[in-house]
Amino acid sequence: MLGAGVTDGPDQCGVDEEGFVARCSKVPIEVKNASDAISVSVGRSHSCMVIGDGTVRCWGREDHSAVSSSMPVVVEGLSTAELVVAGGIHTCVLLEDGSAACWGGNYSGELGRGGVDYALPVPAPVKGIAGVVGLMASKRVRINCSWEACGGHSCAILEDGTLHCWGNNWDGQIGLADVQFKSTPTEVPGVVGVKDVSGGDSHTCAVVDEETSTGVKCWGRGSYGQLGDGTKVEKKLPGGGVIKNLSSIKAVSAGVNHSCALKADGTVSCWGLNDQGQLGNGRAGNFATPVKVKGFKSE
Repeated sequence: MLGAGVTDGPDQCGVDEEGFVARCSKVPIEVKNASDAISVSVGRSHSCMVIGDGTVRCWGREDHSAVSSSMPVVVEGLSTAELVVAGGIHTCVLLEDGSAACWGGNYSGELGRGGVDYALPVPAPVKGIAGVVGLMASKRVRINCSWEACGGHSCAILEDGTLHCWGNNWDGQIGLADVQFKSTPTEVPGVVGVKDVSGGDSHTCAVVDEETSTGVKCWGRGSYGQLGDGTKVEKKLPGGGVIKNLSSIKAVSAGVNHSCALKADGTVSCWGLNDQGQLGNGRAGNFATPVKVKGFKSE
């Protein structure tokens, strides 16, 4: 699993042991000791990978955990990890036994351990879930906000195809019809047969099984059209149908305020904020419904 990260400053350049920027590069640089990596994900200003032996290594600037290094550092206490997902200021892993663990910022209960606090520097089990097959940590990047409102959210796909989310629900992003934060996993109503999930700053999108195909449902903040339903309004529940004219979906990825979906035919469609051309359609302005990315197969 590859993740696309976000940043609001120079932290993507790499920092040394004392937190100073080490270097920037406009071309890819090979990460040391990563030849056996099986999963990698990047957050706001940190990156993590799972090695073949089940251990996890992270690097970058992460004020909410023990990591602050320009070189990969082993995360203590993990030896059976299969998947890592890095959020804005927190990180979660899927373990071999189907459980999950998280660490980092916990402003809104996004670590799933019950309660809220500033941060947890080491991994702790997510309470109340088993049989996890998929995991998501949102890319929330807000800095100048109240303590609780700054936090992210997390979701887990279980073996039975249900989706369970927890953490920040300020804009309805965990899909529970209200704006109450949840510090432990809670099943999201209105979604079944979930195959993939991704969270942006304040919205969530999931790939779900339909009768004859797979589609996408999105919920949460919609002010830039990032929910793909043709509106720019908030949606606190994922109920109703899937996004129109978007079928045979293999994967979905949510950016801060935009979303993209990969179809079985190899094409990609995106929607939402387009101020930096992030929708890839060669056109200006935001789009509240999916538009095909230019230059891909069948385009």
